[in-house]
Amino acid sequence: MEHSWGYGSEQRLREENQDCHGVFEFPDFTLAIVCDGMGGHVGGAQASTLAVRTIHDAMVELSDLPVADALVEAIQRTNLVIYESARKNHRLMGMGTTVVAAVVSGNTCWLAHVGDSRAYLVRSDGSVHALTRDHTMVNLFVDAELLSPEDAATHPEAHVLSRSLGVERQVDVEISEGLELTAGDVIFLCSDGVHGIVTDWEIGNVDWRAPHQAVHQVLDIVNTREGDDNATAVAVMLGTTFEDVPPTPPPEPKRFDDGSQIVGPGMTAVPIEDDLDPDYVSAHSPAGSPGYIVYEDNPPHQQHNEEIGATAPPVPVKPQPPAPPAAQEKSQPEAQAPPPAKAAVAKPPAKRKSSNLIPILLASGALMAAAGVVVLLLLPGTSDPGGTDGDIGTIEPLTPDPPTQPRPTQPRPSTQPTQPQPQAVDAMVFAPKLPPPPRRLPYRATECTQPPPGGPEQFQAVEAARRHDCRSSLQSVQAGMKKSVDHCRLYQTAWLCFDESHQRPLESTRSKTWDDARFEVYHFEGTADVQASVWTDDDKRLPFWFRRPVDGLEFRLKTWNDDPQMAHYVNDLFGEPKVADDFAKDLQLEATLAAGLANVPEDQRTQQLIDAWARRVFFVADALQQDRTGRLLNQHRSELIPVLKDLLVKATSEQVLPDGSTVAVPDEVLEAYDTAMGTKPPPTSKPVVAPRPVDPTSLEPDIQDDDPGVTVNRRGG
Repeated sequence: MEHSWGYGSEQRLREENQDCHGVFEFPDFTLAIVCDGMGGHVGGAQASTLAVRTIHDAMVELSDLPVADALVEAIQRTNLVIYESARKNHRLMGMGTTVVAAVVSGNTCWLAHVGDSRAYLVRSDGSVHALTRDHTMVNLFVDAELLSPEDAATHPEAHVLSRSLGVERQVDVEISEGLELTAGDVIFLCSDGVHGIVTDWEIGNVDWRAPHQAVHQVLDIVNTREGDDNATAVAVMLGTTFEDVPPTPPPEPKRFDDGSQIVGPGMTAVPIEDDLDPDYVSAHSPAGSPGYIVYEDNPPHQQHNEEIGATAPPVPVKPQPPAPPAAQEKSQPEAQAPPPAKAAVAKPPAKRKSSNLIPILLASGALMAAAGVVVLLLLPGTSDPGGTDGDIGTIEPLTPDPPTQPRPTQPRPSTQPTQPQPQAVDAMVFAPKLPPPPRRLPYRATECTQPPPGGPEQFQAVEAARRHDCRSSLQSVQAGMKKSVDHCRLYQTAWLCFDESHQRPLESTRSKTWDDARFEVYHFEGTADVQASVWTDDDKRLPFWFRRPVDGLEFRLKTWNDDPQMAHYVNDLFGEPKVADDFAKDLQLEATLAAGLANVPEDQRTQQLIDAWARRVFFVADALQQDRTGRLLNQHRSELIPVLKDLLVKATSEQVLPDGSTVAVPDEVLEAYDTAMGTKPPPTSKPVVAPRPVDPTSLEPDIQDDDPGVTVNRRGG
């Protein structure tokens, strides 16, 4: 059966993404790998890259073994490669990585893992099952009944690993039995940067019929929350999909800095240590990579089996210069035979064989270097960089500046006359540039902690969110809340639906003209079809900018302001800072479009443009005046309020176009702004009926009642 896959990785707030992943298509199976590196700025990325590349190469070489045996052997070989690479250079000391790998052959899956990267099975009915157990210290405490599972989940050392690749010479690989899959099932692999942020329940709510898009939906959920760890995920689905996602190539060797050279496949470049023999360095540092030694990452299978039981480190391969044709032909049979005593392999220097001699040499070198520094400091003239005494004054700079041409500190002013700049210089109608939200501490809900109780409301809310019908999803949640407050966690699904379906598409929109931007307006207010089916006659009597929203970001904002129960539980689910960040984005998107529409020339304005312009102005100004939204922004995103006000000023002021002409603001826009600010009363939907003139001749005569003192006018009512 055919397989489909998806993958993605987010660097988050780290300086370097130390995660690595791969999806490889073999003739008989699909191989998926996720690795999370650890060990310094260089070591973590190097270890994870080594792991993915070595596992891939080993699975190619071990194709004659059963799949499960080959997977275990490949991971054990990878462990030795990382371990020995760290021993070859002290700068890589302590590097390691987690790994979770899946082999899907037909409808059967085998899993192997080391560390706390996880694998999940997502069934086609939406159920989620964790297939791996983290190799962490707290889980060992749980097994020993020294810690409860509840306490382990919040333990401060929950991510301390009990095993990983590259730390020891040998590692125990946990391998699963063959798991039978059915059509539509998904094997989901992820690092702890994903499963530490996203719950299993949220993973099940994602639509996995398109695995690549589903993986990025999960990563988008991670991006909306606090956490600085790298997030990586891979999904393999049993079945086909409309997505055409290619498998990943084997990762290239990592560079240690921008000056190092990327070496060939299967090789790793590491910086030269100070205590290496110069002859050994010259033999292993090829041309074009000064300061680096190149090692073979994946030695042949026969050599690897011998090295597992050996106590000495594997011998690095010495790069050989191109031999003459006769010599090359002669060496061919020797390469196929077992390595003789005089193989073309460079032995390491003798002093690297003795582990007792290395500390002595390092200590001696450190003392000599310290003594040399003291002597240099005591020499006369060395304290004066500009002096002529001593050897320091004879050192020439690497890139000396010409003495007669000092480098200018400021750019040369232009010789062309400057022209007065118009007030409106934005060439794009809508091209938002939103600032990143501030870093926030992790947040956990205090009230909405139980899973929803099920029922039709839960099913409808989840299904509506999957098809990006956020309005229906939110309304289903509200219907469920009328039956039981246990449905409060469903607010999370509906809220994130608005983020993914409307907010994120708007963030990446770039519209140069109104003809382009008008197709994105439905992200704010909903589609015209929904408006026609929801708006009543009373709504249609109101100005367009004052009509109630039917979907999009404005619907979420309006519902949140009008429903205190929703506001309470959404704040509990996400925390007020996160809610404030979302509303700050929504309002800045609205204000950006309003300011952009103010720059459109008058001869290009249509009634549709003016309505959209006025509506954006009203919702931004009204939100700032609302007690609930205004307080939230003032408390958590006060730095953006001047930005929003400045955009409102641009949207409601006359603009000067590049040709010098001015653009007036339509009356509808000014009326919308004044209404939101409270200087004008809001419009009413009641029809205004002018009093009709009364014809005196049409009045009926008064009819006397039985009581002579009472006169009844039958017409007056």
